Amino acid sequence: MINTTSKRAILLETSLELFVDQGIQKTSMALISEKSQVAVGTIYHHFKSKEELIEGVYLEILESLGKHIAFTHEEEQLDFKSRFDLLWRKGYDYYTQFPNRFRFHDTYSYSPLISNQLREYARGYYQVAFDLIQEGIREGMLINTNPVLIMRWLYNSLSTIIQIKLNHEFEVTEDMVSTTLEMAWKSLTYK
Repeated sequence: MINTTSKRAILLETSLELFVDQGIQKTSMALISEKSQVAVGTIYHHFKSKEELIEGVYLEILESLGKHIAFTHEEEQLDFKSRFDLLWRKGYDYYTQFPNRFRFHDTYSYSPLISNQLREYARGYYQVAFDLIQEGIREGMLINTNPVLIMRWLYNSLSTIIQIKLNHEFEVTEDMVSTTLEMAWKSLTYK
């Protein structure tokens, strides 16, 4: 959950819920004001426009994700495959723990609402993942291609199993999660 100790944080959390439940187009600033119990003028004090509020939600999600997936000193000492698995599982844990954040990210992160410049800036929040992929390419553990392509491939493997779980298509077992991770690994390696 987003830290709700400030009006800005309350606005981000309320907006996230409304954007996911109703869609961005159907969510007015007046509705955000009503649900958050924060005056419209205060919303515009924190965010100049609805677009800036959308960007704020996006950045908050990725900053929080980045903190969640960061490696501890001990985890940094693990071999590459163990760190790869751990990173993927941390992403899975984060998005299943915060389903609205997943739904927002999955729906809007590649939409025109989020600029390429903002996506590039936000990558700094999850740089650990990008660095791991670059290491894997450099060390010959992962196929030699654009790291952004690998990032999206990994995200799509996460997205698939999380969507199945959140939509209750069928029971997602630990074995299925492990199999999805192994499929992602095998699709990106030479071995």
